[in-house]
Amino acid sequence: MEEPDWAKVLHAIYRSNNGEIVWPREDDTMDKTIDGTDLNQDEEDDAISYLHKIGLIEHADRDRGRPRLLTEKGFNVVHERELRKEQHALVKSQNDAIENQSEATDTLANFTIILGVTALIQALAAIVSLPRYRIPLSVIYAGLLLILLYKKDDWFHGG
Repeated sequence: MEEPDWAKVLHAIYRSNNGEIVWPREDDTMDKTIDGTDLNQDEEDDAISYLHKIGLIEHADRDRGRPRLLTEKGFNVVHERELRKEQHALVKSQNDAIENQSEATDTLANFTIILGVTALIQALAAIVSLPRYRIPLSVIYAGLLLILLYKKDDWFHGG
């Protein structure tokens, strides 16, 4: 999700020289843009005005000149936003790891099925060479193996 313009400007001020920037006064003809926002002059002017209005930045001097700096509230807001970004990145990283682990588990389950089918084939082949009294027991074992393989998804996926 794209950040609003005021947030881009706030983060740029936060990353600047101790939370301070030089910005033209309203009656000034100086053109200025803030590095790292990719906004034009008008968008930055609107963002600076909004940040002043909500108390996140203030004039750094008493004569309301060009220097502007973060207020304590502005620092807290931008710091909280930075922490949330980091937390979001960490959660995304953890979710990706869980997804990779899930894929590995699915691969292992499929490999287990292949091994089970191979064992079933070997068991059926062995039935042919067993004495008559052991054939029913082998069929029961093979049937149980088939049931286990069929129910595998129910066990692993809570069905």
